Amino acid sequence: MIRIDDTLLQDLGLMSLPKPERDALLRQIYETLEMRVGMKLAERMSDQQLDEFERFIDGDLAFTENYLNTMRAGWQQSKEYQTALTSAQKAAQKRGVEFNENAVKTEFGALTWLETNFPDYKQVVASELETLKGEIKADSGKILEATQAQAGVPAPPQPQMQQQAAAPQAMPPQQSVPQQDNVVQADFQQPAPQPPVQDDQSQQPPAQAA
Repeated sequence: MIRIDDTLLQDLGLMSLPKPERDALLRQIYETLEMRVGMKLAERMSDQQLDEFERFIDGDLAFTENYLNTMRAGWQQSKEYQTALTSAQKAAQKRGVEFNENAVKTEFGALTWLETNFPDYKQVVASELETLKGEIKADSGKILEATQAQAGVPAPPQPQMQQQAAAPQAMPPQQSVPQQDNVVQADFQQPAPQPPVQDDQSQQPPAQAA
């Protein structure tokens, strides 16, 4: 499991940032990782694979359930799905939002699809995350300086992460960044165009890149 949370920021030397800025930075890290993993996997997808994966991303419940019933009989009783379900329920309760089981199903389907079609999915996510961490760490001093210079300004400084053109989402769609625990979690033991990092909120590159 890859967790994008305060532990990551501590490793990057950015734990002294105010919490709102840490939250925003974690969100940016997640979204950038998701995009980059999506770009990598999309390069290897056929047109048919792109069409299939986009149906998960678009929330096509009928397609998702048919796929899971065909590829993974008894998936609703599996330990992986039950864990994802419980995690999503807790996250929704913590954030005070309505629990959406259909979103859990389509995310689980996307992750299952990725693991089946791209067995190295987790390695792609891990590799892209390491590259991204290197870029942020190189700019950590500038980020902290900018924060100190803008004390009292709510907008967080943004690391100069190399951006790429939009790609199919390669990590399962997530619902939001945690507002209380400051944790963005990508559980790549289950899996996620963009192809799908996931939330425990936690939030399991692309991605569960996992």
